[in-house]
Amino acid sequence: MIGARGRCGRVMTRLRAFGRAAEGLAAVEFALLLPVLLLLYAGCIELTTAMALDRKTSRAASTLVDLLAQDAPTLLAGTDAVYAAEVTAIFDAVTAIFEPYPTTTAKLLLLVVTIDSPTRQTVVKCTTRNDVCANVGAISPLTVPTSVATSGQAIIGRVQYTYTSPVSSVLMSLTGHDIYNLNHIFYMKPRSG
Repeated sequence: MIGARGRCGRVMTRLRAFGRAAEGLAAVEFALLLPVLLLLYAGCIELTTAMALDRKTSRAASTLVDLLAQDAPTLLAGTDAVYAAEVTAIFDAVTAIFEPYPTTTAKLLLLVVTIDSPTRQTVVKCTTRNDVCANVGAISPLTVPTSVATSGQAIIGRVQYTYTSPVSSVLMSLTGHDIYNLNHIFYMKPRSG
């Protein structure tokens, strides 16, 4: 009986010592928190990159329209070769906005439309990079809002960017997306100067 009590006492002593021991506690806590911290870190990277690309997409769309609108009367009155060369230069400048991100998924669409009425807008010129162009003379696939749609011409620029995150497979279960399609459209009237 004394032997059993002694063994029980030793077990209790060891259990008390185990409960007081703090060696390795930080390692266990770190091991429990590490996956959560890594997921939080990856989420922050994902969010800031997506926000930066959305901002670049918006800036690219406004720049696309603004650069053509500055000299539109001269360009539209000139030859098709001059217009094409100028628009190619504009596309190159707009594509540079996306640096350091890859530009292969950027789609640029530049339309010049004639506004006969707010509901009838026909394509005069259409130029794209990595996108599908509308037919000249057809109804515009992108309509100018009535607040901008006064008679004459308008310039419509659309930039679409497809972003695939390097950590999208991890965050797919949280966000539900592995590809983000960013899309911005800008409208402007032609002007000189």
